[in-house]
Amino acid sequence: MHKRTENGRLLAEIGKSIRGIVVLARPINCLLTAGSVVVGAVAGGLGGAPVDIAMAALAAALITGAGNALNDVQDIEEDRINQPQRPLPAGLVSPLAAIVMVGLLVVSGLGLAWWVSPVTGMMATAVALALTGYSIWLKQTGPAGNILVAALAATTFPYGALVGGDLGRSWIPATFAFLYHLGREVAKGIEDMEGDQRRDIRTLALRVSPIAAGRVTALLLGLVALLALLPWTVGIYGIGYGLPVVLLDAFILAWFPQLWRGAPRGRLSRRLLVGMALGLLAICLGEVLEPLPPIP
Repeated sequence: MHKRTENGRLLAEIGKSIRGIVVLARPINCLLTAGSVVVGAVAGGLGGAPVDIAMAALAAALITGAGNALNDVQDIEEDRINQPQRPLPAGLVSPLAAIVMVGLLVVSGLGLAWWVSPVTGMMATAVALALTGYSIWLKQTGPAGNILVAALAATTFPYGALVGGDLGRSWIPATFAFLYHLGREVAKGIEDMEGDQRRDIRTLALRVSPIAAGRVTALLLGLVALLALLPWTVGIYGIGYGLPVVLLDAFILAWFPQLWRGAPRGRLSRRLLVGMALGLLAICLGEVLEPLPPIP
């Protein structure tokens, strides 16, 4: 009976560790990254083989998971204040195990990306290096780190398009992604002010004020809401694109008053993932229903 109890405890601990490792990678973010690569491939005209697109998307998701885990390793002291439930401060995963996880995910992701093509391999390598530089050095600078993260998020679309060898209209979601992610990163600075202050991370919320950061976020997201209507109004995409964009704009406008006051409730950065999903849906439906003409 005693041995059975011990075995049960051991299995429970293993289960907690596995859950901790999964949470460390931020699976929703990884899925959205993979989805962005697929949408980029669709925007590029789906010139690549389906298996290549799938492998490129998986590679991007793995590298994203590695970057998220490395960021948590660097932020462990900050997260003891801002997010004590995260796997590292909660003790579900050790820093050493997290570093091993980062190595495995990066090696796997880069291996897949280079397997797809030299172009995707080089892009994935550059992104992995940039994520490392962000976590170790650039995050401390605040706005510069925000811009880098937004730029890396935007590259998932041309990365996916280039699997087939042509950028197509991947610049459209890439532009929206850059502005949206930049706003989201600034908003995260409002949420994490206490921990950031202790680590001297110079976010806009700490450099100026949370009200200023909230208004910058509101303006960036408002710009996305306005620009997202253009491909529909000028006839690039049809109603399949327009309906999700209307929902996206309504979602953004619902948060606008709180952001303008610089006091968003709860973890707004997590809720903004809904907007990303709506954007991906809009581009995907727009491309499927209004595809690019074939290249002669």
